[in-house]
Amino acid sequence: MNNLLIKIICVFLVLLAFAEYNSVTATRLAEETVAKVEAEAASAGAGSGSGSAGGAAQAAGAGYKDGKYVGSAQGYGGTVSVEVTIEGGSITNIEAIAHGGEDAAYWDMCSGVIPQLIETQGQKADTVSGATFSSTGIINATIDALSQAM
Repeated sequence: MNNLLIKIICVFLVLLAFAEYNSVTATRLAEETVAKVEAEAASAGAGSGSGSAGGAAQAAGAGYKDGKYVGSAQGYGGTVSVEVTIEGGSITNIEAIAHGGEDAAYWDMCSGVIPQLIETQGQKADTVSGATFSSTGIINATIDALSQAM
């Protein structure tokens, strides 16, 4: 009986370590993608003669083109699509428009990442423990949409 309990605890710890590793990896990937998009926006802003103020605004996450942009990325249960609304060069709304394959419980847990993305203007959001893949889908779909707003 003791042996079985020890094995169960070991399996649990391995699964916990794996989940944390995936969370860190997904966050780093999202941060690298945002940095790449920012660098592209800064170089495009500098090349268009918009001046250093325009480039600085884009590097800070502002300066997106106004409009509605749809982005998609892989979530836990399939493709997640979001519509990002830009007004006055800033993100004013992010709405999930498709997430049919996502488990309802995971989706409820991870939807809190949307206010973080709006607050940080798409620059940073933490994945949700227990719904890592679903929240990563929202983050990456938002990054995809923002890449069109540059």
